[in-house]
Parts: sequence; C-alpha cells; structure tokens
Amino acid sequence: MLKVGITGGIGGGKSTVSKIIQLFGYPVYNADSRAKYLMNHDDHLKQQIIGLFGAEVYVTGELNRKLVAAKVFSDPDLLKQMEHYVHPAVYRDFERWSAEQTSGIVFKEAAILFESDGHLTVDRVICVTAPLETRIKRVIHRDHLTRDEVLKRMNNQWPDKKKIELSDYIVYADDEHSVIKQVDEILKNLKKS
Repeated sequence: MLKVGITGGIGGGKSTVSKIIQLFGYPVYNADSRAKYLMNHDDHLKQQIIGLFGAEVYVTGELNRKLVAAKVFSDPDLLKQMEHYVHPAVYRDFERWSAEQTSGIVFKEAAILFESDGHLTVDRVICVTAPLETRIKRVIHRDHLTRDEVLKRMNNQWPDKKKIELSDYIVYADDEHSVIKQVDEILKNLKKS
C-alpha cells in the first residue's frame, strides 16, 4: 500500500485537493479532524490534556478548543507539549485506519505533516500552496478570525517554501492553475509507482 501525505499551510487548499482525491475514489484520512475526535474520545489522551491544562479545559466532556487555541498559539512551549501527546495518538489512529483500507493508495491530509514528523509515516508528499494574501482571506472568511489571529497560526507552521522543497508533488491552488488537472496528473503518476 502506498501512503501519500497531503500538506500545506493554513488556507492553502488542502481540503479541496483531498475532496478531489476522494471523488477519484481514493480514501483520505484527515489528521486534523481525527485529532479533534481523539482529543474528545481517547481516554488516555484526554487525561494527558487535563494534566497539561487542568480539568476546566473540558466542558461537559468536550474539549474547549477556543481556550486551548488561545493558550497554545501564544505559548510555543505549551504547543510543543500538547503536540507531544496528540501526534502519537494520531499516528496510531492513522496506522489502524490504513490497515482497514482496501485501496492500493491511501492519503493522509495534515496541515503540519513535516512539523510533526508525519512525513516519515508516508511514502510520498503532496504540498498544496496558494499566495499568502489568498490564504489569509480564505481563513478569515472560513474561520471568522482576525488577520492577526490568522498570522499567529501561520507563524506556528513552516513556510510553504520549506514544505515545497521537501515534497514530491506541488499543487498550486490559485486562480491561475486547474487544481483538478494537477491532481489527476499526480494520481496517474502515483498509480505508476
């Protein structure tokens, strides 16, 4: 089974690429949404998070993500500690999920694939990129954040330039390139590997 990572900075277009890949019939594991699920349902991980932030971080059994985001995006050390707990849980979950798939190629969408060493768990990497201002506008519109909040989150991710250098394929999710055509070419190439 070939495992392919899909990454790129916030607002870059990863989710669009993942949806297109799913339309082509391939399974896609979304690391961000699974991490959110695990933080609410994996008892061991929940206890680790409570140990880090205190019991008030869970309200009626659900993680107060706004509170956590406010804390970790202003404290890089706290973010690293949180990731130290979350990334191994996501890795185990991805391995379990992959074993259940019947496709010869599976995909893992992860915003911080390189930052979390997730690229070591896949065979190829697709980086999805878009111009900075386009990304900022997308995130402001999608998540109802201020420009400063978006930039703070971007500063916790590697720059696209660095991700592109380490990736096997690049998808330009801008107004000048057809994302569908780029994805189709990559899938054809992956099928040959």
